[in-house]
Amino acid sequence: MGLERINIMKREKGLTNEELSDLSGVPKSTIDKITSGQTSNPNLETVRAIVRALGKTLDDLYDSVDIEGTIKASIAREMDAFKSIVMDVQKQKKAIQDDITLDDFEHELLLAFRDLNDVGKETSLHQVKAMSGIHPKEEPLKKGIS
Repeated sequence: MGLERINIMKREKGLTNEELSDLSGVPKSTIDKITSGQTSNPNLETVRAIVRALGKTLDDLYDSVDIEGTIKASIAREMDAFKSIVMDVQKQKKAIQDDITLDDFEHELLLAFRDLNDVGKETSLHQVKAMSGIHPKEEPLKKGIS
C-alpha cells in the first residue's frame, strides 16, 4: 500500500513516532506497528490521519512514477497481445479468402441459392450431392421435402 513511504515522509519532517502521534491523534503504539511493518493493512482513516499530519495526502504514499511505469508496461503488453491476435485473424482471413475463389458461374449459383427458402436450399443441396457422387447419409430430408 506504500506504507513504507510513511517512514520516508516522517524522516523528511524530522518527526518521531511520538510526535507524529501527537499531531495525528493516532496512538503511538499503532504508529509503531505501522512504521515497523507489523501492521500491513491498517484502517484507511488511520493512514489518512497520519499522512495529513505529515502534510501529505494518501496519493503521496504511492510513487507516481512507479505506478505510471507499471501501468504503461501493462498496457504495452496487452496491446502487443492484441496486435498478435489481430495479425493471426488477418492471416486466417486471407487464407480463407485465397482458398475460396469463385468463378462467375459459381458466383451466380451462390446468389441464386441465397434467394431460396429453407426447403429450396435443402432440396438443392441434396440434389447437388446426389449429382456429384457425394452420397448423403441415409437421413430423411427435413420436414416438407419429399
